[in-house]
Amino acid sequence: MIFESHITVAGVSLPRFKAMCRQADVKPVHIVSDTGSGVEQLMSAHFHHVRSFPQAYAEMEDLCRTFHPAVVRSKLEYIPRPKDVDPPTIFLYEEWHFKFEVAFDYVETLRNLAASVGFHTSINAVRQPQDSETMFVFATTRSRESSESFRDSLFGAETPYWKPINSIHECVVYDSNPGVDRYWFCDCPLKCNN
Repeated sequence: MIFESHITVAGVSLPRFKAMCRQADVKPVHIVSDTGSGVEQLMSAHFHHVRSFPQAYAEMEDLCRTFHPAVVRSKLEYIPRPKDVDPPTIFLYEEWHFKFEVAFDYVETLRNLAASVGFHTSINAVRQPQDSETMFVFATTRSRESSESFRDSLFGAETPYWKPINSIHECVVYDSNPGVDRYWFCDCPLKCNN
């Protein structure tokens, strides 16, 4: 199975955070929200290829020690795949992320289209394309219906203005502080899929 962990920190400079991520051998992410909240988030990202949720959780907890005492949230997501044996069936909520490379002049257009179907958009300020004419933009929702509509209409259609890069569906199985996302999502419905 594949899990992805995110460890969100506060009170740490970006250079210090990047150094901590190098030490832990995880990817640094600097989320900048486009929802008008001005919210920014420093968090790590790491994939865990394991046999079970407890194993992934233990690995995430080990990573948290690298960032202590700056940790304000730890989050573990299961990435569903058809071949998984005995996957988690209980989770807190789901997220769908769509990544685009967008021409600068059309970033606002994509943001508006995403917002019109219930998505919020953000960027990872740490990792952007090398050319200065495009940027990576992420569109995220917690609604299955919105994700399907978005995928079928917008994500599947490459235009001269943006190019779909990838999409991912995640089932959040642990979140120590869901309130961190309070400015990005209006609610965080609990899910239980059996």
